Amino acid sequence: MIKIAVITQGFRAHECATYLNNSQNENEKVIIICSSRAIFDNEILPGNLEIREYNSLHRFGRNDVPLFTASKEKVKKYTRGGSDSGVRLERFLNSLIWKMRYMYRASEALFKLINKIRKKVKERLSRYRNRKPLRYQALSQELLTISEENQLDQILVFDLFDLPAVLDFVDDQAIEIKVR
Repeated sequence: MIKIAVITQGFRAHECATYLNNSQNENEKVIIICSSRAIFDNEILPGNLEIREYNSLHRFGRNDVPLFTASKEKVKKYTRGGSDSGVRLERFLNSLIWKMRYMYRASEALFKLINKIRKKVKERLSRYRNRKPLRYQALSQELLTISEENQLDQILVFDLFDLPAVLDFVDDQAIEIKVR
């Protein structure tokens, strides 16, 4: 039995390693397809595991995530941890965001200016609507290479933006897809 885990973003590596350790089976082989091996440097992985990198222009870098994005993820993990103070903090921040949005929308002059800018941006972005990400082709090629070598039973997808490539690859094959 061959199980494939597809992961691109580094901050999901801990969740991937935890899931693979908890669902560890001696009879199955696990192959992780990732943008860089470096995302699993600090993780403990099972022994029957193989890590493959796919060539992508969007490689993982330890310092390429801005500080505010990382801190936002930490705040989300803290507030959604189930503590009463965390829930209160998240509600307060959400209400603050809604109040700021209301004030923002109340300004007519600013609203008209934003509408003009939005129309211009929308026109420029409309040509990119059906464009596939750069990593799409590399990921599809790596999945094809693995499927030629082995009979695949299951594919685990840890990042939703990798899902279109996996769905196009599976198409009408009898391979189970799980999104984690």
